[in-house]
Amino acid sequence: MTKKHTKSSGIAALVIGLILILGGTGTAEAERVGLDVGPSDLIKDQWVWAPEESPSGPIVVVVSLNEQLAYVYRNGIRIGYSNVSTGKKGYETPTGVFTVLEKSVHHVSSIYHAKMPYTERLTWGGISLHSGGLPGYPSSHGCVHLPLNFSHLLFEADSMGTTVVIANDHEGPSEASHPGFVLSPLPLEDDDRTRPVLGTDAYSWQPDRAPDGPLSLLVSAADEKIYVYRAGIEIGVAHIRIADPEIPIDEGVFSVLVGQGDLDDPWLPGKPAHRWLNVHGGDTPDAETEEQAANRIQIPLYFAAVIYEMIEPGTTLVITNLAAAPHTKSESGFVVIAAQEG
Repeated sequence: MTKKHTKSSGIAALVIGLILILGGTGTAEAERVGLDVGPSDLIKDQWVWAPEESPSGPIVVVVSLNEQLAYVYRNGIRIGYSNVSTGKKGYETPTGVFTVLEKSVHHVSSIYHAKMPYTERLTWGGISLHSGGLPGYPSSHGCVHLPLNFSHLLFEADSMGTTVVIANDHEGPSEASHPGFVLSPLPLEDDDRTRPVLGTDAYSWQPDRAPDGPLSLLVSAADEKIYVYRAGIEIGVAHIRIADPEIPIDEGVFSVLVGQGDLDDPWLPGKPAHRWLNVHGGDTPDAETEEQAANRIQIPLYFAAVIYEMIEPGTTLVITNLAAAPHTKSESGFVVIAAQEG
């Protein structure tokens, strides 16, 4: 009897184990829902992934802290969204514009010794996107927790240098005719395209510091400079002119889309304009507002000529009234903290 009972128990345990395995797989797949379920209708760890909506192009991720949701856009079209869990009280997730600095499938936290599958590092200080618990409220130590399968799909789809915007609220991206509505070349009489690349405080260019990697541009009204980063390392800087500097400029985050615009580039007439996605802030103006803002930020033509050919789909441009923080200009990565107290 004992042997028979033991054998029966073993079979029962095996069956239960198979049920749990199959049930677990079914549950994981059931977390994925269709596009008919909107972001606000997701419950707990549900998520949507529809890559067929935009098969190719640069990816931008927007995380809304207030909504506890992440949105994924490819070439300006939303292809996925998911519930998330961000930093709890005392460990708040910072807001700002980040780029993916490092990716690891099997990362383990050096601080908490916890497994963090599909980690996408945003700062060298420990802020990342990765698979983690989703209790329905902020619960992490600062990272953005994603559903396991969703994080896997995102990890496979995006790349180093992908733009990640973490904000209190989510604003759906919209295509801008060009950030030229707030950026324009300096008047030709004030510009010299043959000016030496190095040896002047007005212009520094050291592309060899980072020969490869994603490109990011930062325009700081406070510094009156435009900074160029590649792979998170500063490779260039130039002084800019701000018209009516006492008036704050329109801030915004932009990402270059695949394809070319219908108009010429405002910096380089005769060259096709890049297509830009307005990711966050900086409402796209109407024609009258565009004309009024056209000359607010003036960039040296010689500098625009240098960086024009480097701009490609996925390039990020941040326009801010803030000064570039020391860590922003370091080799630790391109980070602009945009949150303000008050």
